[in-house]
Amino acid sequence: MAGDDEQRPLHILFFPFPSPGHLIPIADMAALLATRGAKCTILTTPVNAATIRPAVDRANDARRGTADSPSPPAIQISVVPFPDVGLPPGVENATGLTGDADRDNLRTCIKCANLVLTNHIMPCGRMGADPVSACHFAERLGRFLEW
Repeated sequence: MAGDDEQRPLHILFFPFPSPGHLIPIADMAALLATRGAKCTILTTPVNAATIRPAVDRANDARRGTADSPSPPAIQISVVPFPDVGLPPGVENATGLTGDADRDNLRTCIKCANLVLTNHIMPCGRMGADPVSACHFAERLGRFLEW
Protein backbone atom coordinates (compact mmCIF):
# COMPACT_ATOMS: atom_id res chain seq x y z
CA MET A 1 0.00 0.00 0.00
CA ALA A 2 1.21 3.48 -0.75
CA GLY A 3 0.23 4.70 2.72
CA ASP A 4 2.50 2.14 4.40
CA ASP A 5 5.56 3.64 2.70
CA GLU A 6 4.82 7.17 3.87
CA GLN A 7 6.65 8.38 6.92
CA ARG A 8 4.37 9.50 9.72
CA PRO A 9 5.18 12.92 11.16
CA LEU A 10 6.77 13.14 14.59
CA HIS A 11 3.97 13.37 17.15
CA ILE A 12 4.79 15.34 20.29
CA LEU A 13 2.61 15.27 23.41
CA PHE A 14 2.92 18.37 25.60
CA PHE A 15 1.83 18.34 29.23
CA PRO A 16 2.37 21.92 30.47
CA PHE A 17 2.34 23.26 34.01
CA PRO A 18 -1.11 24.79 34.68
CA SER A 19 -0.23 28.47 34.58
CA PRO A 20 -0.54 30.95 31.69
CA GLY A 21 3.18 31.67 31.99
CA HIS A 22 3.83 28.05 31.01
CA LEU A 23 0.80 27.29 28.84
CA ILE A 24 1.30 30.10 26.33
CA PRO A 25 5.01 29.40 25.68
CA ILE A 26 4.17 25.70 25.23
CA ALA A 27 1.55 26.63 22.62
CA ASP A 28 4.15 28.83 20.91
CA MET A 29 6.70 25.98 20.97
CA ALA A 30 4.12 23.62 19.46
CA ALA A 31 3.45 26.18 16.72
CA LEU A 32 7.17 26.36 15.88
CA LEU A 33 7.49 22.58 15.76
CA ALA A 34 4.36 22.34 13.60
CA THR A 35 6.02 24.57 11.00
CA ARG A 36 8.71 21.87 10.78
CA GLY A 37 6.14 19.15 10.14
CA ALA A 38 5.53 17.81 13.64
CA LYS A 39 2.07 16.90 14.84
CA CYS A 40 1.55 18.33 18.34
CA THR A 41 -1.00 17.53 21.03
CA ILE A 42 -1.32 19.69 24.13
CA LEU A 43 -2.89 17.86 27.06
CA THR A 44 -4.71 20.29 29.37
CA THR A 45 -7.94 21.05 31.24
CA PRO A 46 -11.00 23.00 30.01
CA VAL A 47 -10.11 26.37 31.57
CA ASN A 48 -6.49 26.10 30.47
CA ALA A 49 -7.54 25.06 26.97
CA ALA A 50 -9.39 28.36 26.65
CA THR A 51 -6.14 30.16 27.54
CA ILE A 52 -4.19 28.61 24.66
CA ARG A 53 -6.98 28.17 22.10
CA PRO A 54 -6.33 31.53 20.32
CA ALA A 55 -2.61 30.79 19.83
CA VAL A 56 -3.34 27.25 18.62
CA ASP A 57 -6.04 28.43 16.23
CA ARG A 58 -3.72 31.10 14.77
CA ALA A 59 -0.97 28.53 14.23
CA ASN A 60 -3.34 26.06 12.59
CA ASP A 61 -4.90 28.75 10.40
CA ALA A 62 -1.44 29.81 9.20
CA ARG A 63 -0.67 26.33 7.86
CA ARG A 64 -4.12 25.28 6.61
CA GLY A 65 -3.11 25.12 2.98
CA THR A 66 -5.33 25.86 0.03
CA ALA A 67 -8.86 24.76 -0.75
CA ASP A 68 -7.43 22.33 -3.32
CA SER A 69 -4.91 20.89 -0.87
CA PRO A 70 -6.12 21.39 2.71
CA SER A 71 -3.80 20.51 5.56
CA PRO A 72 -5.13 18.96 8.76
CA PRO A 73 -4.48 20.91 11.96
CA ALA A 74 -0.94 20.26 13.16
CA ILE A 75 -1.73 21.24 16.74
CA GLN A 76 -4.54 19.68 18.71
CA ILE A 77 -5.70 20.39 22.23
CA SER A 78 -6.71 17.29 24.13
CA VAL A 79 -8.95 18.35 26.99
CA VAL A 80 -9.05 16.20 30.10
CA PRO A 81 -11.43 16.86 32.98
CA PHE A 82 -9.97 18.68 35.95
CA PRO A 83 -10.20 16.45 39.03
CA ASP A 84 -12.16 17.49 42.09
CA VAL A 85 -9.35 18.31 44.49
CA GLY A 86 -11.15 20.93 46.56
CA LEU A 87 -10.48 23.99 44.41
CA PRO A 88 -13.29 26.44 43.65
CA PRO A 89 -15.13 25.85 40.34
CA GLY A 90 -13.20 27.24 37.39
CA VAL A 91 -9.85 27.32 39.21
CA GLU A 92 -7.61 25.02 37.20
CA ASN A 93 -4.31 26.85 37.25
CA ALA A 94 -1.93 28.70 39.52
CA THR A 95 -3.36 32.15 38.77
CA GLY A 96 -6.62 31.40 40.56
CA LEU A 97 -5.10 30.25 43.84
CA THR A 98 -6.15 32.30 46.86
CA GLY A 99 -4.23 30.70 49.72
CA ASP A 100 -2.21 27.82 51.10
CA ALA A 101 -5.13 25.38 50.95
CA ASP A 102 -5.68 26.09 47.24
CA ARG A 103 -1.97 25.69 46.54
CA ASP A 104 -1.93 22.36 48.41
CA ASN A 105 -4.97 21.17 46.45
CA LEU A 106 -3.40 22.11 43.11
CA ARG A 107 -0.18 20.40 44.21
CA THR A 108 -2.17 17.21 44.87
CA CYS A 109 -3.76 17.44 41.43
CA ILE A 110 -0.37 17.87 39.74
CA LYS A 111 1.15 14.94 41.64
CA CYS A 112 -1.71 12.72 40.46
CA ALA A 113 -1.36 13.95 36.89
CA ASN A 114 2.39 13.29 36.93
CA LEU A 115 1.76 9.74 38.16
CA VAL A 116 -0.73 9.10 35.38
CA LEU A 117 1.65 10.51 32.78
CA THR A 118 4.65 8.59 34.09
CA ASN A 119 2.93 5.27 34.74
CA HIS A 120 0.40 5.05 31.93
CA ILE A 121 1.01 7.33 28.96
CA MET A 122 4.80 7.40 28.62
CA PRO A 123 5.40 3.61 28.85
CA CYS A 124 3.13 2.89 25.85
CA GLY A 125 5.88 3.60 23.34
CA ARG A 126 8.49 1.67 25.32
CA MET A 127 6.32 -1.46 25.56
CA GLY A 128 5.87 -1.82 21.82
CA ALA A 129 2.28 -0.59 21.82
CA ASP A 130 1.19 1.86 19.18
CA PRO A 131 2.43 4.97 20.97
CA VAL A 132 0.21 7.96 21.46
CA SER A 133 3.21 10.04 20.51
CA ALA A 134 6.85 9.64 19.68
CA CYS A 135 7.96 12.34 22.09
CA HIS A 136 6.57 13.55 25.41
CA PHE A 137 7.26 16.99 26.82
CA ALA A 138 6.18 17.21 30.44
CA GLU A 139 7.54 19.95 32.62
CA ARG A 140 9.11 18.65 35.80
CA LEU A 141 7.14 20.28 38.54
CA GLY A 142 9.43 19.56 41.48
CA ARG A 143 10.04 23.15 42.59
CA PHE A 144 6.33 23.90 42.57
CA LEU A 145 5.66 20.78 44.60
CA GLU A 146 8.23 21.86 47.20
CA TRP A 147 6.56 25.21 47.99
